[in-house]
Amino acid sequence: MRSSLHDILQTSAAALAILTALGAVAAWLTEQFPWLNTPLENSLYLSLFLVGIAFLLLMGLVLLRRALARKSRLLRPDALRIDPDDPEHLCGRDGDVRRLYRAVSDLPLVFLEGESGSGKSALVRSGLIKKIQRDAPPTLLPIYIDTYTGDWEEGLAEQMLFALWRALGDSLRKRLGIETRADLRARLSPDGDRESIFYRIGNEFGLIPLLIFDQFDDYQVTHRDHFLRQGRWISADELAAENRQWRDIRAELARRALHCLFVTRRDLFAGLDAARFRESQTRSLDRVAPAHITGLLGRLTAPREEDPVIEHPEAGWEALKERLIQDLSHQGRILPIQARTVFQGLINLPYLATGPYERKGGIEGLEAANIEDAVVASASAAGIDGERVLQALLKLVDGADPNAPKSRMALQETLLETAGLAGHPERGERMLGILEEKGIIRPRIDETRDETKNQRWSLYHDYLARAVLSAHCPGQPNNKSLIGQDV
Repeated sequence: MRSSLHDILQTSAAALAILTALGAVAAWLTEQFPWLNTPLENSLYLSLFLVGIAFLLLMGLVLLRRALARKSRLLRPDALRIDPDDPEHLCGRDGDVRRLYRAVSDLPLVFLEGESGSGKSALVRSGLIKKIQRDAPPTLLPIYIDTYTGDWEEGLAEQMLFALWRALGDSLRKRLGIETRADLRARLSPDGDRESIFYRIGNEFGLIPLLIFDQFDDYQVTHRDHFLRQGRWISADELAAENRQWRDIRAELARRALHCLFVTRRDLFAGLDAARFRESQTRSLDRVAPAHITGLLGRLTAPREEDPVIEHPEAGWEALKERLIQDLSHQGRILPIQARTVFQGLINLPYLATGPYERKGGIEGLEAANIEDAVVASASAAGIDGERVLQALLKLVDGADPNAPKSRMALQETLLETAGLAGHPERGERMLGILEEKGIIRPRIDETRDETKNQRWSLYHDYLARAVLSAHCPGQPNNKSLIGQDV
């Protein structure tokens, strides 16, 4: 990078100041040591003195130039936060949204699969549902479920009840004559001469109810004893025979009173055989092309109304950006959740350049630094030690598979007790609030529980489980000694 006139003037002024200071030191030394004024007799000493002065001057100029050199600095850390619920941050997915929309509109049963962290939930929440809501006139009523608590018989029914209550809103509930949740519960299933609520929604409003079972693999893992039999996944007929709610859903699908979308991780795709109630279509979600992440990063860091996000981007950031895309790419594609975590971790670099990035440990270092930054901030807000926050986060890590730790849910009271804040709910809420704000944890909707202390939380994504373990034990990438334990 060429030095600007401003840099040259700064360095020159600093050099003049150094020379003036050295001159003053030299005058004082000659006054204190008169022999320095007799060069013929003490030429060796004088030569050594001048060499020393020149060396100090050179080192001073080098250090000063380095200090005055321009550096790319992050001025607005919040700008690098990727929000999965923001359609503007859903990059490179326009085609996927259109294809998924057509599928769920035309077909009663659709499966969406992709590797963990590929952005399936973001595609559904900020892509598909937003597109459905923009329809004029509307044709689908999305009923979104991503939390599966409660027992085998009634748990799913309760979550469907609250998801449908939210989806209908005040207007449609009033038109259906539904005043309370008890009214809605009574109409979920056909009963004698009374049609189901799903049939009425289609018949009276011209809307197709779309049941979206996001993170369906979580439901299957929670009830693994029901879904796995002697090493095989049960069939859809077996599922319907053993659970009334699934039996009702199969019946509604058969009469085309509703459509269903099941979203699951690629490694558990075989488990969807249990939900294959009729002919289905499978949509797959791949990683994102690097060009789309590069474009998103450009938009996130673009100055807005003379309010720059990055100071002097040409002084290191441009090179670092290319390096990040290169390191994030795997076989020419990027995992969105990893990009989200790494970008947030950039706030921990003293300045944006490849040198600090490498010293931090590259991609893995930024992932752990993202957790550490959130831990420090939340610990400060709650007035506790950071280690206690980390212990609480470890409660949200499921290490059943040591090679692939994932997130699990925990009650708020459990997290506060682990952090030593059981008797200090306000401080505990500050701790959780900061962790949520920084995208480390998220509340899980469980409206069957009314008490605030029984709110359930999980890591924002399974991908963060490994980063939490790395932050707890730096230098041990897998931390197999920790995962799977009730720490």
